Amino acid sequence: MTVNADKSVSLHIEVATNEAEVKRTANVTITTKSAEKGDRVTFREISVEQDLRLPVPFIVVDDADKTVTFTGKAGDKTIIVSANREVEATSSEPWCTPTMTVNADQSVSLRIEVTKNEDNTQRTAEVTIVTQPAKTGDETTSLVISVEQDVAPQDLEKDKWTIAACNNSWSALPVDRILDGNAATIWHTDPALNFTTDPIVAVIDFSKPLKISGILFSNATDAAPDLRDNTPKHVKFEASDDQVTWTEILDLEVPRIYTEQTLPCDRVSTGQYLRLTIYTGWNAAGTWTYLGDLSIY
Repeated sequence: MTVNADKSVSLHIEVATNEAEVKRTANVTITTKSAEKGDRVTFREISVEQDLRLPVPFIVVDDADKTVTFTGKAGDKTIIVSANREVEATSSEPWCTPTMTVNADQSVSLRIEVTKNEDNTQRTAEVTIVTQPAKTGDETTSLVISVEQDVAPQDLEKDKWTIAACNNSWSALPVDRILDGNAATIWHTDPALNFTTDPIVAVIDFSKPLKISGILFSNATDAAPDLRDNTPKHVKFEASDDQVTWTEILDLEVPRIYTEQTLPCDRVSTGQYLRLTIYTGWNAAGTWTYLGDLSIY
C-alpha cells in the first residue's frame, strides 16, 4: 500500500502466473490500525479472481501447404489450418483473396482464390494467418502462406489469323499455308522472282493484339532433299499495332533443321501484326525459298 499526496491510499495487487489448470481466487483483507489502546478496528475484504493461464497460441498447416501454386487461370485451393485461437487471414496482393471457414471439428478451412494472371511474368503473394487474442493482453502468433501463380496462356485464336501483306508468293503454294499448323503444306515464293535482290516480306494479322515471347518456326518438311538447300537463313521479325510503327523483336540466322524451332525473344512484345522479312537462304545462288509453318508463343 502507498499513501498518496492527498492522503488517499493506493493498493497494488500483484499476482503470479497461474500455472494451475483451473481458475483460482483469493481475498485481500484491509484492516485499520489502532490509534491508541481501545481504539476501534475495522476491516474490508477484496476478492481477487485469476483465470487459468492461456496456452501459448499456435497455428499449424501441413508443410506441403506452406506454398500454394496456381496456373495462370483464375482458380482457388483450400488448405486445413489448425489453431488454438480464432484466426484471421489477409493477403498482400489484391488478386489473391483468402476466406476462412470453421469446420464442424473446429479445424479451419482456408480458401485461397486468385484471378487470372494477365501479367507477362509469374507473380507471388503472401497470405498471413494471425491468431486473435482471447482477452486483453493475450499473446498472438502468425503464419505466412506463400502463393505463386504462373502466367495465363493466351488464346491465340489462330483460325482468325490472316495474311495482311506479302510481296512474293507463288499461286500454286500461297503464303497463307504458313498459318495452317502443318509444316508439310508449304509456302513457296514465286520461282520467277529473285529474292536475293529483293527481300521477301510477309505480314500476319492476328486480328487482335497478342503477347509475343518468341517465334515457332518450321522449315518446309516435304521438300525433297535436293531442294532443301535454300530454306530461310537470315530473317527478321517485327511487331506492330498499326502496320506503321514497327518494333524489331528478332534478327537472326535460322538453323537449317526440319523440326519446329523455338526462337525466344529477348523481351515480351505486344502487337496485332507480325512482319517476317527473309533476306537470304542457305543457298546463296538460290532465287526462291519456302517455309512450312509459323506461329508465336
